[in-house]
Amino acid sequence: MFSETPSSTMSERRSHMEHMHRKVVIGIGEIIAGDRGLGKHALRLLKQRYSTRDDIEFIGAGIDFDFRTILEESSHVLILDAADMGRTPGTIIELAGHDITLFGGFRLLAHQHDLLEVFEEVSQKGMLPELLHFIGMQPNHYAPGFSLSKEVCLAMPAYLQSADVVLRAWPSLHETLHT
Repeated sequence: MFSETPSSTMSERRSHMEHMHRKVVIGIGEIIAGDRGLGKHALRLLKQRYSTRDDIEFIGAGIDFDFRTILEESSHVLILDAADMGRTPGTIIELAGHDITLFGGFRLLAHQHDLLEVFEEVSQKGMLPELLHFIGMQPNHYAPGFSLSKEVCLAMPAYLQSADVVLRAWPSLHETLHT
């Protein structure tokens, strides 16, 4: 039996299939905005730590970043950002897959509405990455500056360890080709 699929859906699915092994770490924030830049600070440290993993892209994202394209074209996505949960500064939150779209207990600072809306749209199209993770941290202050607060600095090793757990679970390109 033959069934027709609209060409836009076919091309979306074909594009999604072509990017099945794209692995992306996104650090969100403005590095000159104190704790708001913690996602980009963590991204820089992880990029150094995983410099031999040429199968992982490390991307810094600001306000006008195109999350939709990354989500639709990737099999593995890890998002790092400040998340205002109304908790003690340095508190870490981790969410995976559809839990990201369902969890309303935190605020992703200035871009929350847009990002959660994109998650929902991509989810409804059935194109969320196979492995999607969000790791957030409660910021302490939003003052301009290149440095992070003491509380965020003290929590950064645990934050990076959470990211390490996610990234070590991602197969390398070599492992992917031999399975």
